[in-house]
Amino acid sequence: GNDHYLGFLYGDKLRINDVQYDLGGSACNAAVGASRLGIDVTFGSVVGNDTFGRDAIATLKKEGVGIEHLAVEEHHDTHFSMIFTGPDGDRTILTRRSPLNFRALATRDLFANGTILCVAGINEYSRRVVRTLINYIRLTKKQIYLNPSGFQLTHNRTMLKKLIRHTNVLSLNRDEATLLVGKQNMKPKDLLTKIYEMGPTKVLITEGDKGAYAYD
Repeated sequence: GNDHYLGFLYGDKLRINDVQYDLGGSACNAAVGASRLGIDVTFGSVVGNDTFGRDAIATLKKEGVGIEHLAVEEHHDTHFSMIFTGPDGDRTILTRRSPLNFRALATRDLFANGTILCVAGINEYSRRVVRTLINYIRLTKKQIYLNPSGFQLTHNRTMLKKLIRHTNVLSLNRDEATLLVGKQNMKPKDLLTKIYEMGPTKVLITEGDKGAYAYD
């Protein structure tokens, strides 16, 4: 098939050429990117009271992102990922999710804080935020930019589809779009129209170095 595999000997010690350590994740990346464009941004999530959590807070502050809705959890570690980049630029990601307590997040205050809400990186622990969000936007009609997570696409599809119906801009990559529709080998236009029928105002599908497709 077209699958490619990354392998190494068990117990071996491998030399690597370069290491970079930075804040990441789709939600963080969106917040920092918007701040660099001059947009007033507040980031809402939960981190642990550890080195990674403290570094995340410091980086967000340095980037001009508001952290008044960023909660710190004492008893669990911050989420962490290792990204292996191949010679063609593609990547393999190892990720660890900690059972952070998202009840510590003042969701209604967070939602009321902005005119546009960007929702990304939802996992098995932060999923409780989505139900509150749906109830909130039904009342307020605030604009939603949604970048669904792998967890939502594979384990939380019912709630995801409810959220999509209230979404203004839905952004996915080609693989995620295929997973959402549940049908392989569809043309980009057919993918766009099929997802558009789910209710979002605009659909954006990215495809790496091939560019992106949009539909409204």
